[in-house]
Order: sequence, then C-alpha cells, then structure tokens
Amino acid sequence: MIGNPSENGYRMPAEWEPHAATWLAWPHNREDWPGKFGPIPWVYCEIVRLLVQSEPVNIVVQDRDAQRDVRRRLERSGVPLDAVTFHRWKTDRV
Repeated sequence: MIGNPSENGYRMPAEWEPHAATWLAWPHNREDWPGKFGPIPWVYCEIVRLLVQSEPVNIVVQDRDAQRDVRRRLERSGVPLDAVTFHRWKTDRV
C-alpha cells in the first residue's frame, strides 16, 4: 500500500453505520485495568451475549489457550457460539 489508509479509500465507519459484524480483541493485558482486571472478561462476555442477538461477532484472541478459555467463559455466559468466530492474532492491547 502506498500512502496512508485514507488516501487509499479506507475509513473507520461510525459505530451506528450498517456493518456485517462486530470485531473485538479479547482483553488480556492486565496493565490496561490496573487492579481491576478480574471482572473484565465477564463484562466482555455480556457484551458478546448482547451483540450476538443481532449480528455475528469476531473475537481476536492471543493463542489456542486463550481461545479455549474465552469459549468456556462465553458458554458459561449463555452465548451461542455459532454466532462467534475466533481469530488467533497476537496483540498488546484490546
């Protein structure tokens, strides 16, 4: 790609614009929530539980172990996993 994304016709759509799915990076860096990380994965479970009622959700996880943990949490939260697609990509933030 030559130039920056906007010069190539890409833009970040507003959250209310029509879209095919929601993408989330699963939280894993405890430094993002110092001393408060414990409930954060469960908050994300609730976000996903509500989103899948109206659209597919793509979740970025660090690796296979993280995917296994997230699947388990989502199942315990009543999330239908057929509406969730996992992608294994290392990130440093959500």
